[in-house]
Amino acid sequence: MMASNLANRIKSMFGQMSEGHKRIASAILDNEPDLENMTISEVAKKIGSSTASLSRFVKGLGYKSFPEFRSAIMEDADGDVPNARDISLELNGDRSYHAMKNSILRLNQASLQSTFDLIDDETLDKATDFITQSKHLAFFGIAGSSVVAMNGYFEFIRTPLDCLYTNDFHLQLMQAVKLTKNDCAILTSQSGQNKDAIRIAETIKETGCPLILLTSFKNSRVAEYADLTLVSHSQETKFRKEALHTLITQISIMDLLFFLSAVKLGSNLDQSIAKARRIVAKTRL
Repeated sequence: MMASNLANRIKSMFGQMSEGHKRIASAILDNEPDLENMTISEVAKKIGSSTASLSRFVKGLGYKSFPEFRSAIMEDADGDVPNARDISLELNGDRSYHAMKNSILRLNQASLQSTFDLIDDETLDKATDFITQSKHLAFFGIAGSSVVAMNGYFEFIRTPLDCLYTNDFHLQLMQAVKLTKNDCAILTSQSGQNKDAIRIAETIKETGCPLILLTSFKNSRVAEYADLTLVSHSQETKFRKEALHTLITQISIMDLLFFLSAVKLGSNLDQSIAKARRIVAKTRL
């Protein structure tokens, strides 16, 4: 498993943790700099937990052992990229436009770095296999997430793949029910808890079609139906509950999937893009 930023991994799973695990998570985030050289017993004592509970927590995060978990703590300590959770975006009248501009840009930059720390190469390889081997490639997203789905459709429509997209929920359901095991679906759901997104995921799962999920919460309801989950970093701020940086990170994941798929599609993609450019060029003066 590729090592990733521990704080962001905890944050991406926090909403779906038990109350006990939330307490452990909060204590670890509060004390993270002091834990990197401690044994599991010492960490448990420091955060007020039992070693058994801490061990279950570590495995729930996806780490195979406590030493691997401790390595992630050490990576956080050595990292030189600012973490989004450390960037204050509580805007007020005393802040200059220059300061606000820098805060927003740094937050988006940190969110992108955090997102790519959360995605391992093996998952990306499997995702691009699902995509490039599909007969139909369908994009799904509800409300704000439909922006990401539409962006993915606009990118992949230039490839030789037969792409599907609509922003209407009922039409999405009808498209979903017609998919087969030979197709691939990409569903975007920031919270992973939207009831319409869950219904679409259930429908896709029933068809046997491989489902790739883009979400900010790895253990969300929608993730239960996904074959692969790509987690984007998410952080709410006072003024942006559905922050723009979440869309930026998810669109960036979609962009990454497109370019990785382009490599696998090879010369077939070149011909397809050339055709698309020629037809679009005819619409220009």
